[in-house]
Amino acid sequence: MQGLPEEEFSFKKYFIPLTTAKAITWIIVIGLVVYCSSLFNGFVWDDEGQILNNTIVHSLNNIPSLLRGGTFIVGINQVASNYYKPLLPITFTFLYSLFGPNAFFFHFLQVILHISNACMVFLLFSKFFSKKISMLLSTIFLIHPINTEAVAYISALQEPLFFFFGLLALLLIVYKKLNSTNNVIVFSLLFLSVLSKETGFLFLGITFVYLLLFKNRKLFPYLIYYVCLISIYLFLRLYLAEPNLINQQLAPISRASLPIRLYTMPSIIFFYLKDFFFPSNLAVSQDWLVQIPSLKNFYVPLFLDLVFFGSFLFVGIRMYLTKNKLLHSFMFFYLWLLIGIAFHLQLFPLDMTFAERWFYFPIVGLLGLLGILLYLTKVNFKSRWVLIIVTVTLSILGTITITRNSDWKDDQSLFLHDVKINTTSYSMENSAGAVLYQLGDIKEAKYHFLRSSQLAPYYWINWYDLGTLVEGQGQYGLAEKYYQKSIDTGYYEGAYVNIAILYLKKNDYKNVERISSKGLQKFPRDYRLMLALAAADYEMDKYKDALKNAKDAYTILPNDNTNYFLSKISQKLPLDLKF
Repeated sequence: MQGLPEEEFSFKKYFIPLTTAKAITWIIVIGLVVYCSSLFNGFVWDDEGQILNNTIVHSLNNIPSLLRGGTFIVGINQVASNYYKPLLPITFTFLYSLFGPNAFFFHFLQVILHISNACMVFLLFSKFFSKKISMLLSTIFLIHPINTEAVAYISALQEPLFFFFGLLALLLIVYKKLNSTNNVIVFSLLFLSVLSKETGFLFLGITFVYLLLFKNRKLFPYLIYYVCLISIYLFLRLYLAEPNLINQQLAPISRASLPIRLYTMPSIIFFYLKDFFFPSNLAVSQDWLVQIPSLKNFYVPLFLDLVFFGSFLFVGIRMYLTKNKLLHSFMFFYLWLLIGIAFHLQLFPLDMTFAERWFYFPIVGLLGLLGILLYLTKVNFKSRWVLIIVTVTLSILGTITITRNSDWKDDQSLFLHDVKINTTSYSMENSAGAVLYQLGDIKEAKYHFLRSSQLAPYYWINWYDLGTLVEGQGQYGLAEKYYQKSIDTGYYEGAYVNIAILYLKKNDYKNVERISSKGLQKFPRDYRLMLALAAADYEMDKYKDALKNAKDAYTILPNDNTNYFLSKISQKLPLDLKF
């Protein structure tokens, strides 16, 4: 009996014809392959302050307080930030409540969000270009190394989060009829985008641009929606949210004058474009400035920026003169790129000069412009050379991203790698010093701490870390000096605690009382300062004050340490202070 003919295997059938379902399937597969290694990375950098040590996000009961505060823990159970993005810590709270301090699930959500965003980018581009061009552009968005920071760094969850809600709102405008129900959904999504990160306001701008260019209808009703959304946000930000607990001006760019920020702008634009087209030497915590314009750091970047944007503007003018049907598409993506970059040009200073994750929104505008060029030049994707170039380009980008994922494995991998590239960052120098100190390389750690204090003598953490290091070497006088510098320059409870302990070691109870009282004025819930004050008062026979502080410390954190102090003081027994 003759068998049925076997169907010949063909890899081509998985791409041709390229359908939406096939494209999205491949985006999911490629995304999981490229980012699967990042799922096993740990908590890195600011994850400690925003998640691990932030007891506020460890319980769902604290969600109301997250609507009023920031994202970082300061002192004991105090949140602070210069920003208002409550949906980020609320998301952390749900993840922590479900899975505890398990970084895998935090990374998993971030990767899934990024892959979902790439799928939506494909759907957006499909409205303007062929599926082949849309697939290529969305894959670049998916695997480009400049987006690694937004995907592999848990504290950068705000990037894919605000983008997810904002782009979903835009897709509803693009693909659905604009009626009352859909409008409410759209502006609810835009509001969630803004609550995820202030950059979500860019989606208000880009949705308005799309309505203006493509919907050809009266925009007055939508202006009312925009005004209502902004008004609600301002109410939450200015009236519901508590005032910032700290007013940090740590980054050099945030301390720089307007002229210096203007001098720095061409280099900022150049670095984004450079990292897109040549993604090498990626590093976090970029804090450089252009203080004096020179040929290298101002005029050359300015010239290249003007050439880049001028060239695209020339293309747009040609499209206008020839009445090209993609003119409005060009205008849409050109404006997308412009407003995306302009938002991060430091006209209003941010917390660092340049960050790769800030290109997460603008990159779509740039990719859209490249899609316009591919359409105008009528690239033949059936050509062997075109396929080779595309394959090699995507392979290189994917390989760099996979390699960069490994840098985000832990603090040691990230900081010791990036400090070799980013040599002008006070934050990176101090972070590298902290890692080296933990590894026992005291000499190198001290070098980086000193380097950080030279770059940013106003930064309190580097002085605190220097104090800890020299105290470990028995240099108590120098340690006291460094701790005092930390107190004088900043807002860090650890310095108060450590210098109080130093005074206790010397039986200098008056100074313990002075420094602990001063520290508690800034950190009224720091139980360690309460214990130091209780010990000093007890030794100076101020029994009632000592008992009160011991009780307050135990109320804030009932553990073995606070119970020991309370028990000994209440029974008037000698305190055994071991350090």
